Amino acid sequence: MQKKSSKMKSRFGNALILSRKEKKNFFTLIELLIVITIIAVLASFLLPALNRARGKAQSAGCLNNMKQLGIASTQYSGDFEDWLVPNWNGDGTEYSVDIRYRIWIGMLCGFNENSPTSAAAWAAWARTGPYGVAWGYHYPRRIGSFSCPADPNLLYGTNITNYHINPFLHGGAVNNHNDQPGRTRKNTQIAAPAQAVSMAEGVKPGSIFLFASDYTGSGSKNTVNYTRHNGTAGYLFADGHAEHLTESKALATRAYSGTADRILKAGFKP
Repeated sequence: MQKKSSKMKSRFGNALILSRKEKKNFFTLIELLIVITIIAVLASFLLPALNRARGKAQSAGCLNNMKQLGIASTQYSGDFEDWLVPNWNGDGTEYSVDIRYRIWIGMLCGFNENSPTSAAAWAAWARTGPYGVAWGYHYPRRIGSFSCPADPNLLYGTNITNYHINPFLHGGAVNNHNDQPGRTRKNTQIAAPAQAVSMAEGVKPGSIFLFASDYTGSGSKNTVNYTRHNGTAGYLFADGHAEHLTESKALATRAYSGTADRILKAGFKP
């Protein structure tokens, strides 16, 4: 009897041990909730940091695009006796952004009169041009050097570019609210290239030059987009450098003539 009893105890003891071991393989509901809470807390710390890192990467990509456009513009000038690429190469009366080979984008990308005119056909032209920059579509996204990575609306459609040329500097047709041709000039005619704005992030991606509701050249939020890069906008200067400026800094810049609030007229004679 004693032997039998000891065997029974042994069996019951082993069963109890196995039962305890099996229980250790499972989380209780409370333990799962604790783990989920810890993950949520960590995510709340990590996500803002990841968003900031993404924002910095997008800002760097934006400035890189603008520098590429600056290099392309310099190369264009080298091929055309030092003349700056104009906003529009044609009469003001026939101005149209749909005639791509006559706007500054088309001139930098090497478009010609045989280039497609419909938006659906522009995917075929989404390739690097003679000056190292590209413009076009890979449906449903707009691609190339003319699009800011931080723009949430890079979709196929009427949007053309985030980077708008400064018509006060580059000249060409349609450079003011009266649609009068502007004075074109050479690089050597720019008094202070490091102060002269060549391009900036415009508020209307369906446009190609820096005009919207402000025709004074102040660089205000009515013309320049300060919403994408933590309250700043990308500016490309005639010497090739690019930087992000706040609206207040832009408005504090005087024109070549000394007039206040005229960053788009700084660094060169009117």
